[in-house]
Amino acid sequence: MRGDNQNEQIPEFVDLLRLAKAKRTFVGKLALAKMTRLGHYLANNDGIIDVVLEFGQDIEGFYYIKGELKGALTLICQRCMQPMELQIEHAFNLSPVWTDVQAKTLPERFEPVMLTKDERFSLVEMLEDELILQLPVLPKHDEQDCSIKLSGLNEQFESTTEKPNPFAVLAALKNK
Repeated sequence: MRGDNQNEQIPEFVDLLRLAKAKRTFVGKLALAKMTRLGHYLANNDGIIDVVLEFGQDIEGFYYIKGELKGALTLICQRCMQPMELQIEHAFNLSPVWTDVQAKTLPERFEPVMLTKDERFSLVEMLEDELILQLPVLPKHDEQDCSIKLSGLNEQFESTTEKPNPFAVLAALKNK
């Protein structure tokens, strides 16, 4: 995807249909600090995400938003509780809809993005949603990069002595 203007400001609110009819493209950067919901998952909200957005209408008449997001997010490793960097490289293909029925009838190549009767649509919130969907459920360093080494833990776990079964007494009483 090529932009009309390289590194332009990504607008916060847009009229999606107007942009699609005009076949508009944006290439720019978006500060993580502008995404407050995403910020709850991050170790810090420093940084920038590279954004490419292409708006249009396909030959079947479906409006679309094709996008690419690239950048790095700093999360907290849930194994060692230290900051870790997650590289994001995500492409998406959305189509605006107004009802659940429209969403269900979209071709498989599209994910629905729900619109309201209000013509203003938040691009920042949409991009924030796409980034949140890319987050791992349990962020962890690769094992070799983590300060907590799991190999010794497995050996310690296996070497623990077996404890007597607390129900063995009940089994003995049952057999009497």
